[in-house]
Amino acid sequence: MTLQDHLRDLLDHPKVIETRAHMHHSLPKHDHLHRTARISYRLARLLRANVRICVRAAMIHDIDSRLGTLSTHGRIAAAWAASVGECERVCHAIETHMFPFGPRPRTREAWVVALADKAASLADLTVM
Repeated sequence: MTLQDHLRDLLDHPKVIETRAHMHHSLPKHDHLHRTARISYRLARLLRANVRICVRAAMIHDIDSRLGTLSTHGRIAAAWAASVGECERVCHAIETHMFPFGPRPRTREAWVVALADKAASLADLTVM
């Protein structure tokens, strides 16, 4: 399956579309989310993690981040993910993506998303 196959329903969700208008690292948040999902897709395959869990968590890991702080926004995004039916493994990866400023990842997929977010954030800085 391709990255788009895993994300098709999320990409059409109004909450994800809304991220195009929100800024994150001086770029549209949607760009950061998509970059994180692309990196997660590659890392998950390399590290033999569940690709679907990784890319879905990556695509929504910063939803409503402006409502929280550096250490709490993962929990906010994870709660939103749970409310729209994402599984516990996706929610855990979202909640722990800010490690070490938040909870420690306990699954391979959560580590993939945490690493992908850091890599995407560095890439965001080069685009600015």
